[in-house]
Amino acid sequence: MMAENLHKYKNAIYLSLNHTLGGAFCIDGKLFPGLNQKAGEFGHMILVPKGRKCYCGKPGCADAYCAASVLTDGGQIPLEQFMAKLRQNDPAAKKKWEDYLDSLAILISNLRMAYDINLILCGEAGGYLSEYMIPLGEKVLSYTGFDRDTRYLKNCTYAREASAIGAAKHFIKLKIKGGSRLCYSR
Repeated sequence: MMAENLHKYKNAIYLSLNHTLGGAFCIDGKLFPGLNQKAGEFGHMILVPKGRKCYCGKPGCADAYCAASVLTDGGQIPLEQFMAKLRQNDPAAKKKWEDYLDSLAILISNLRMAYDINLILCGEAGGYLSEYMIPLGEKVLSYTGFDRDTRYLKNCTYAREASAIGAAKHFIKLKIKGGSRLCYSR
């Protein structure tokens, strides 16, 4: 979330679709950690009761359906390779992608109903979603009777390495607040 413009997204959910699923909340322009530093742990919300076993041991966690590892067979193949197969209309890749978008649409719909704020899609898989926002949006709308559009769905600013950029921005901000001068050399 720190990689995004916190002034632009004063209230938003950052849904990180990496090898595992996670995220963050930004409320009034500030990260909200929760009482026990666990706010945004969307990966372990139950998405499918008695569903696939998650790496945490519970059945049906969103992580088992919406993390990028679902598309890469647990990291056995690079995500780029899966996306290339999808673009080549490989039937198995198309089926896996449709199932993935269905599960993601349910998660998005649930988060939207619970929080009613912008939702930024990011991470490894999130970086590819800009090409698929229309089919994803259609699936999301099929799961909710309250929204008539999906303008609250946003693509991340950085399709790759957002965590590194966010960490760098955090430390730059700390240095500036602390009164230190930052010097850049070429």
